[in-house]
Amino acid sequence: MVAGYGEWARNNYVTAAVSDNRKLLVAYLPELQSVSVDFGWLNGDAFTVSFLDPRTGQTLKTETQKEKKVRRIPSPPGEDLVLMIQAK
Repeated sequence: MVAGYGEWARNNYVTAAVSDNRKLLVAYLPELQSVSVDFGWLNGDAFTVSFLDPRTGQTLKTETQKEKKVRRIPSPPGEDLVLMIQAK
C-alpha cells in the first residue's frame, strides 16, 4: 500500500499484511476510504481484488486487476471491511 492508509493510532488506520511469496495481500479498512496499491510489487500477472465483510462473511465487491501499476481502490459503502488481493 502506498497511500490512503490513514494515520497511526487513529480510527482510520489501515492494517495490512502480504504473504512471503507476495501473491496475497490482506488489509483491514476500519472506515469507508480508498487505498492505493502498487501491483508492480506483487507477484502475478493478474489479481482478484475483493472486499469482504468480516461480520457476515459476505463478499461485497470483486474485480480483476491485470495491470502492474499503482492503482487507487475505493472501498464499497460500509466500514470494518477486509480488502483481499490475490494472484490468479
